[in-house]
Amino acid sequence: MMVKIENRYRGQRCFILGNGPSLNYVDLSKLKDEITVGCNRIYIKNLGFPLTCYFAIDRKFNEYARDEIQAYLRSDADSPRTFFVKGQYEGRYEHPEKVTVSLNYVSVGEAMLDTAIDMGCRPIYLIGIDMDYSGLNENIDIYGEEATLKVPDRWHFDSRYWTGKFYYRDTQVGVAYDRFKDKVEQMRNKKEILVFNASGNGLLDYIPTVNYEDLFI
Repeated sequence: MMVKIENRYRGQRCFILGNGPSLNYVDLSKLKDEITVGCNRIYIKNLGFPLTCYFAIDRKFNEYARDEIQAYLRSDADSPRTFFVKGQYEGRYEHPEKVTVSLNYVSVGEAMLDTAIDMGCRPIYLIGIDMDYSGLNENIDIYGEEATLKVPDRWHFDSRYWTGKFYYRDTQVGVAYDRFKDKVEQMRNKKEILVFNASGNGLLDYIPTVNYEDLFI
């Protein structure tokens, strides 16, 4: 089932929530009535409100977190209004306001940004899109396409984010960063599309920053 998202929120601001540590630096409860787009294990943050859109587009990640994602999508209170989940979930969740589609993106950040654009959101604020994995390779043991951390996870908003074995490709981190940056540059060339970093951390020095608290005055 397809749900039309083009210009659904035309001219309204949107907040894209990544999974980086800077997600902890702002009061997310202020986003309860905002348009929000989140991804992957954002649900362990216990936001207290449903996301407008949720993304999990990496098949390997979806296998790793299968039971959690399934429980999240079926939750009455917190289930996102619209979700894009790739893999075994495709087509399984039929609901008038929900959709599962197959997405061909390397970066979930790029997918979320594209969707915010398609929904007509202006401006777009980034929170927790840090993309800073410095020191990670020195602190993991790699077994083929899987890895385990030697230390508590400091690359995400919760030290429990990566526990046990998880899917990992060291080349994918760099590709995801480059693809996201390219997408922002494309938007910058379209002057009507505005993107800001509202949590002020990570490797997004090419994106203008805003004070998060000032957005709610």
